[in-house]
Amino acid sequence: GAALNEAQERSDWYAAAAKTMLGITAALFLSVLYFILKRRVAMPLTRMSGIVTRLAEQDYAVEVPLDRRSDEIGEMNKAIHIFRENGLERDRLDAERRLDQQTKDLILQMMHRLQACQSQDELAEVVARFAPQVFPNLAGHLYVLNDSRTLLSRVGTWLDPQHSAPTFPSSACWGLRRGRPHVSNRGHSDIACQHLDDEGVIGLCVPLTAQGDTIGLLYFEERS
Repeated sequence: GAALNEAQERSDWYAAAAKTMLGITAALFLSVLYFILKRRVAMPLTRMSGIVTRLAEQDYAVEVPLDRRSDEIGEMNKAIHIFRENGLERDRLDAERRLDQQTKDLILQMMHRLQACQSQDELAEVVARFAPQVFPNLAGHLYVLNDSRTLLSRVGTWLDPQHSAPTFPSSACWGLRRGRPHVSNRGHSDIACQHLDDEGVIGLCVPLTAQGDTIGLLYFEERS
């Protein structure tokens, strides 16, 4: 009887130890499973949910971390990247369209005022006021031809251009010679106009015509 009781106690102890180990193992398994699910599923889903919400509000400045996983979450991450890139491209195109429309509106306003000008001074003032708004990165001059059509004189200027003479003969401008816009760039691809004081400067000459006759010249150069 004593031996049986001792064997029973030993069996109970081993059973209790086995149950304890089983409980510890189950707890460790559940902890690892929770950690994996949280790190691999719950956290990415929560993060992507916040990103999608911001993208839906057209907040394309949100950063989308790259996830190269090959499962469903990786595919969702890839789709979110594509959605964000498309949104950024739409914003860029919308900004370009708005800028283009603003430029067209400014040109239209300038043309209306030019048609109402009654003197050369008024013409020069209108061009000098609107040209910097239409071409904010370009300085320039407005030239007019004299009655004999041999000499151009500067009557207006904006944003302080540096490289074109205040007066010069009409033969010194390739734009007037050719009767079309000309880019002076002797150092790269085309010959420079003679009214420029630097052969390396890039200048744009645009002849002005009225009823088929050349009446002057618009000159542009990049601001230094």
